[in-house]
Amino acid sequence: MAKNKILVVDDSSAMRSLIAHQLTKEGFHVVTVSNSTDALSACKAAMPDLAIMDLELNGESGMDLIAAFQRDPVLIQVPIVACSGNTDDDIRQRALAAGAKRYLVKDETLRGEISSTIQRTLSVGCSAR
Repeated sequence: MAKNKILVVDDSSAMRSLIAHQLTKEGFHVVTVSNSTDALSACKAAMPDLAIMDLELNGESGMDLIAAFQRDPVLIQVPIVACSGNTDDDIRQRALAAGAKRYLVKDETLRGEISSTIQRTLSVGCSAR
């Protein structure tokens, strides 16, 4: 069985490394990028099974990147997990309304939650494809 490919979009190299390390340990194939331009290029090169997106990308909006995925007839098929340090429920609701399937908070529980969240999202995404 092929490994699921996960795209991690985060402007923090430390966060990209932390997420990539955790997911690689869990058996996922991980591609990391630091901005929306590289995220779109990576998707065109090799479509991921799921994308984890930071909502604040060095002056860019992760919400805008989610919207770009939702407008594209191919990328709309990629389930998105929004990831932010913001615990505001309004931000969470906006991310979900924009098209994210799940929302993770970057805190001390992230490492434990990320794999289970991805597994749940992929299982729902696979059944809808």
